[in-house]
Amino acid sequence: MIEVEGVNFKCVVFDPNNRISRYIYSQEIIDRELSKYVESVKDGTALGRFNPPLLDENSEPYPTFYEINPLNCAFEITNLARKEDGSWEVEGNTLKTPYGEILKSLLVDGVRLKPTLLGTGNVDENNVVGDDFSLIAIDIMPEGTKE
Repeated sequence: MIEVEGVNFKCVVFDPNNRISRYIYSQEIIDRELSKYVESVKDGTALGRFNPPLLDENSEPYPTFYEINPLNCAFEITNLARKEDGSWEVEGNTLKTPYGEILKSLLVDGVRLKPTLLGTGNVDENNVVGDDFSLIAIDIMPEGTKE
């Protein structure tokens, strides 16, 4: 659930007790990658997209999927913190970009959206994310989207 206040929002990006994603991340991998990502938040370079294009096992990776182009960004992450229960909470501001305005309108209208982790690495046949996972960005997508 994404909480909204004007152009600001807050949501849980990882909860060890409630899977948000179809992928299964270990607490160790999440803590490692999100702890590194906190540095991007601190230096103001943590930007996210709304409803980015998705890859599946049948698609060929293309460079723009892994690039976070400022023209396609919808929000800036202003805080990322680990809670005592092992969950991670993200806070952000929508941007005055076309995608940011769309995201803001959807958030204000109460459309059900969810955060998603964009990264590279291997996933096994049970959707368990491998130790080689590397986080690239945190994006937001409509709930029900298969990432």
